[in-house]
Amino acid sequence: MRFRKYLVALAALLSLCILSASFLVHKRVWGFQEAMEQLVSTKTNGKYRLVMKDYSLSLNPLVITFDSLQIIKSDTSKADVKRVYVDHILLSTGSLVDFFTNSQLEIDALIIENPIIELTPGDAPKSREVHFSQQVVKLYPAVLAVLERFNVEHLEIRN
Repeated sequence: MRFRKYLVALAALLSLCILSASFLVHKRVWGFQEAMEQLVSTKTNGKYRLVMKDYSLSLNPLVITFDSLQIIKSDTSKADVKRVYVDHILLSTGSLVDFFTNSQLEIDALIIENPIIELTPGDAPKSREVHFSQQVVKLYPAVLAVLERFNVEHLEIRN
């Protein structure tokens, strides 16, 4: 009988540890989302906002996947890029231990899947091509800011 009480107490303690670890992981991911939203707003001078809908986690190795990410032009902005849509962004952060021990989120690999850049309609198709090239160049500083802020070691863009 005494052994059974210890076993129940051990199971309750283990459940509490798992729930606490799960909460801490999700809290850190929410913090990452907020940091990304603020970074997009800051780097674009309020012209764009970031919308991150759903995410999922895989624990070994720790991979965070964001689904249906969008960077949307503000209503009042006269920017040429209307919207950037990404099917999935995968963040590989190494092990769960690394995730908890590092004070700042460090990303081993950032994989962007199926990015689409939607331009604001222009007058002529030729002018849209020029705008597209210019806008891709303009997006680079924002991408570089993310790479530097989260110490990204590897960036991959997949179509």
